Amino acid sequence: MHDDSLNADLAEALVSFARSHKEQVGRLPNAAEFAGILALIVQTTGENLFNDASNRQLKTIEFKFIKQKPSVNMSQGDIYCFPSKTATGKCIFLGFVGLVKPYGHVFVSFRGLHDANANIDDLIPFRYPFVSSDKLIQKGEWKFLGNKSKLLSKHRIFPEVYLNKAFYPKRNDIGPYGLAERMNPDGSITERNLTKEEAQQIGIYQNRNDVICQPEVVEDFIKSRNWT
Repeated sequence: MHDDSLNADLAEALVSFARSHKEQVGRLPNAAEFAGILALIVQTTGENLFNDASNRQLKTIEFKFIKQKPSVNMSQGDIYCFPSKTATGKCIFLGFVGLVKPYGHVFVSFRGLHDANANIDDLIPFRYPFVSSDKLIQKGEWKFLGNKSKLLSKHRIFPEVYLNKAFYPKRNDIGPYGLAERMNPDGSITERNLTKEEAQQIGIYQNRNDVICQPEVVEDFIKSRNWT
């Protein structure tokens, strides 16, 4: 085991080298250059660094990198599904509504559980979206089925985030039943106070429920609000 301070010192030295290289050459070193310098430092260090070999015996240092999958670009109206944990052979269907900063990715759930090959045009979205992340989309665990932006428009689904008054008691702009913040196409935000009926349907009426959840628990979250 190594003291964390030693690891920090070593990391600082490596970062310093990379910055120095950039100042002198105009760019960060590539992996081969970085490895070559490290090997040269080890080979020319007077005090031996290993208990099973001498510094000069080091022939080379090679970095091996894991190939990263290209990120998935998401568009408003993209439809995804993933298997239900409780209903064998059935799937939860979600539609991507948009990205609302700083909250995250806004999704809408479709009512009911369906076969993976269900006709998307026959699905009925729940009126109010929720916030999660795209982590399981990027990992490929939520299956992309196609884009149906017109379907969301037809049901007037907007990239909204709902704020529960219980979490923001000092914000005078939030009414007694909560606030909706809508992301407009130009990036501006439009606010509107929720009605009691809306707050009840969303699930944030007179409680401390939130409309933000981790993607791993989306099914439980949706069922807890009776959105399926």
